[in-house]
Amino acid sequence: MEQGILRETPYSHIWQKALEIIKGLGRPRILEIGCGPGQFANYLFDEVFTDYMGIDFSSEAISMAKERNPHFADRFFVDDAYTSNFFSGDYDLVIMFEVWSMFQMT
Repeated sequence: MEQGILRETPYSHIWQKALEIIKGLGRPRILEIGCGPGQFANYLFDEVFTDYMGIDFSSEAISMAKERNPHFADRFFVDDAYTSNFFSGDYDLVIMFEVWSMFQMT
């Protein structure tokens, strides 16, 4: 795991709290909307949470996520949360960090 990146980000305390909650759920099937460059996913994989799917609108972010997590590169997809087919999947947990503000409420 890239500890340096996690320690340098202002989100590390939020991710730590989220991880504590997720650990209490056993081994949930996780969908992360707005996974970005895969930093939180890297955190999950390091804690042996591997039933994960991450989507992001940015192809550049997904490329970075795949590079950061080469053993799990097949878990990251460029997709639009408004039209995603991933929502038809069976997940125990859907997570979003810093994403809600990106949605336009109409």
